[in-house]
Amino acid sequence: MHSQEFKTKTIMQPRNNPSTDNYWGVALDVGYSAVKVFSPNIIASFPSYAKKMEYGYADKPFGGLEKSFIAYRDESGNEYIVGAHAQDKIKISDADNSTATMYVADRFYSPEFKVISRVGLALGLMKNQYNDPTGKFLHVQTGLPPEYMTNFIDDIKDVFIGHHDFQVKFGANEWNAFSFDISEENFGVMPQPMGTLISIATDSNGGALPNAKKYFSSNLLIVDPGFGTLDTFDIKNHFLDSPPKTWNNLGMLRVLQEMQNLIRQEYHQNIPVPAMQKILGDGYFKTKIDKRTMQQKLVDITDFLTKANNIVCAEAIETINGYYNYLQDVDYLVVTGGTGAAWFDMIKDFYKGLTSLTIINGTENENIPAIFANVRGYYMQQLNTLKKRK
Repeated sequence: MHSQEFKTKTIMQPRNNPSTDNYWGVALDVGYSAVKVFSPNIIASFPSYAKKMEYGYADKPFGGLEKSFIAYRDESGNEYIVGAHAQDKIKISDADNSTATMYVADRFYSPEFKVISRVGLALGLMKNQYNDPTGKFLHVQTGLPPEYMTNFIDDIKDVFIGHHDFQVKFGANEWNAFSFDISEENFGVMPQPMGTLISIATDSNGGALPNAKKYFSSNLLIVDPGFGTLDTFDIKNHFLDSPPKTWNNLGMLRVLQEMQNLIRQEYHQNIPVPAMQKILGDGYFKTKIDKRTMQQKLVDITDFLTKANNIVCAEAIETINGYYNYLQDVDYLVVTGGTGAAWFDMIKDFYKGLTSLTIINGTENENIPAIFANVRGYYMQQLNTLKKRK
């Protein structure tokens, strides 16, 4: 196991995706770990983290800025750094976590949520070699964990619908100004696992795959372990067999919390969860300095991460077995999302004795990272909806 595989990555990949003549569709998955973007000319992701800085911070770097550097300014002059650069500024000794609200369900009115959502929109609206949105109507599609659809749909609408006026800086480039409106008729929300269902049934042009009919007419269970939640979506012969389910304690956040506990028990050192991202990238953490001897150790995190990951994955499998009767009636199990990719082999090994069960990766139709499974489905659903508009 390589800890770097668990680190939330920054991806900005220009890509010629199918689109319509009159609309510029931007699909966003604003997750607890990363914001994922799918638009006519890009797929992108960046860590869901924002830290407020003094105005002008991004204009005074020493040396060249990495491509992953992201800065944001709103219409009131508030400035934030976003993504990997913001995470790397977190010190293990920090007691104050300015984005603690990013890990709770009702996070939509935090300033940081608006910041990362707008940066996602900016990435979907940037011009590159695969065209730009000039002259087209903007349509935005996103999703929520299934059990959040009732309680938080109005909240997420408040974040997106209306006027947006802000600036974003990517890497060493100049500031880009954005000013646009999103109308209610051009904004959509769907259950997150539905994104994966659409994705596995849709080809790269938005058309239905030959297997689509088989998926919809069979007994199919989507398991979507993300950063903050584990979501399931259960279809039997074209209809939902049971209400979509969300568990708030089974995801990568829980894995990092378990790792945090294991490190605390052995080294009496508390590492804030947001600071874990840099540690995952490095593969080690530093112990406290012994000020008498000026000694400090670098501790490999592999064993802590492996143990924590196994604990939570085993609990997730046990939970799914209990809720879905050990998958005895399931024909297709679709494992999706970034955490799903980390658990895929363990899940496949656990159910290897069920010869009638076929296990599918949520991004099997495209050579893209697993984190894009839901947002690709959002985009394809949006694309086919917009094709029907005149």
